[in-house]
Amino acid sequence: MRSHEPAVSRSAGLQACPGPPTGSPKGLRYARLRSFIWLVRKEWRELVASRSWWILLVAMGPLVGVSFISAVRTYAEASGLNGTAVGQGVGEAFSPLVGVWAPTFSACELAAAFLLPFVGIRLVSGDRQSGALKIELQHPMPAFARISAKALVLLAGWGIATTAPALAILLWKSYGGHLYPPELATVVFGHMLNAGLTIALAAATASVTEHPSTAAILTLSVTVGTWIINFIAAVHGGVWERAAGYTPTAMVAEFQHGLIRLDVVLVALALVFAGLGLAAIWMRLGVPVRRRVNESIALGALTAAVMFACTFVTPSWDTSESRGNSFPEADEEALKEIRTPLRIEAHLAPEDPRRADLEHRALSKLRRVMPRVQVHYMSATSIGLFEQTAPHYGEIWYELGGRKTMSRITTAEGVLEAIYEIAGIEPPAKGKVLAGAAIRGRDFPRSSRTAAVSDFDGDGDLDIVVNNFNCEPYLLRNDAAKGNYVSFKLRGTKTSRDAFGARVKLTSGSHIWNRCVATSGGYLTQSSKTVHIGLGDAATIDSVEVYWPGQKEPQHVQGAGSNQVVEVVQQ
Repeated sequence: MRSHEPAVSRSAGLQACPGPPTGSPKGLRYARLRSFIWLVRKEWRELVASRSWWILLVAMGPLVGVSFISAVRTYAEASGLNGTAVGQGVGEAFSPLVGVWAPTFSACELAAAFLLPFVGIRLVSGDRQSGALKIELQHPMPAFARISAKALVLLAGWGIATTAPALAILLWKSYGGHLYPPELATVVFGHMLNAGLTIALAAATASVTEHPSTAAILTLSVTVGTWIINFIAAVHGGVWERAAGYTPTAMVAEFQHGLIRLDVVLVALALVFAGLGLAAIWMRLGVPVRRRVNESIALGALTAAVMFACTFVTPSWDTSESRGNSFPEADEEALKEIRTPLRIEAHLAPEDPRRADLEHRALSKLRRVMPRVQVHYMSATSIGLFEQTAPHYGEIWYELGGRKTMSRITTAEGVLEAIYEIAGIEPPAKGKVLAGAAIRGRDFPRSSRTAAVSDFDGDGDLDIVVNNFNCEPYLLRNDAAKGNYVSFKLRGTKTSRDAFGARVKLTSGSHIWNRCVATSGGYLTQSSKTVHIGLGDAATIDSVEVYWPGQKEPQHVQGAGSNQVVEVVQQ
């Protein structure tokens, strides 16, 4: 008995817990509750005394701190810090969700993968190694309740470990940073769910194996296995790509972008309960091994069936403030009116960047609105390097109700345009209707694709022509109050005849204007090659210099006056 004294001392609280009153079901439930509360307290004391948990706490600070500082610096530089963006930053191009919180909370993902398993294995296997588990099994408590107490303590310990990202949130707020609670809550929920998966996995491996080191190796193997699935999915696609969507890495990535998919949440919860159930099965040391193996197989089959059923659940929620996981609301309403099944066939290899662009920028959003959409990828190889010259490679075919159309555009706008075309519906209008603005008696906002500018009526100001989808173009004539102007028609003799790339520098008093001859201005669009400079109230021109491509010295233009078109030939 002396060899078991440490185990008895660790579980001495069980002897102080009053036994269940006999002959009373209510008393038995009361005894189980008292035992459960005692076990939670005991596991908490052991967690606090665990060196692995303190290592987790100590490591979380630097991990989160470095990630947060780096993310904030990058976000600030992209927003124009210290003139890095010449005062016009691109901070609005990505929200704090993607620019700050995704990289900051990635430290939690790293800790959950490499540190939290050791804490869980230590807590679950400690009683088994010391022999205290045999004493615990003598008290009236279901096996699942026993492992649930350990899981709750581990989850509470993980919650304390996430104090570091909570402090990062407070710091961001003190800097004057913007917070959108729904998307931030989604990120926190995703990482708590990921921690639950890790705890369940650690509990299962610690209960099945005889030694903690074996459990650690098995846990790491499962983690690496999910990474392998992601790698295979990136190369081969197909069913592997669908399976990879339920790995912890993919799950956390979606939560960090503000997307909650109910099927992912249900699959994760099924795996958590399966892991805890497997741990509960193997914690019953008095049950024959053969029976525990059979129960484990039955649990695995049931979990697989539940997970398969969960994959058909379609609801999802985009909690990001920028709606980065969704089409515009008007487009979503229009797509919901399409009842006929849509089939998309994309001739793109798994490793072709255009395929990833198509999937993440368009098809992932489309599946949220049209769950019945069928997407098929066609390719002869995984890299697509030698398929570029194939007749149909790069084509994306859309089929709806017997109608087909083909496009090569992988953006969300291109996909929507193709769907609207074969569905025969008018794209929803974008923008706001201007009061009193009408063309031929109708409001002019449409699904516009591009615009070009030129002085179409020759009155000295620039007008706009707009190309619309499934509609005639609009000419928006500028009838605003006019100031002074000057225009230059350049013709090259030593460079291109159209003078593309040439720059005109005009000086009038203390004002300087620079204009370039550009080759394009939008999608399949080129504005006028005539260089137009609005002078406002300035009536005189002091100097005009033309910088031709390939020439170091400028060409001085003499005799240029306001309110005229000046032709300049390269000398």
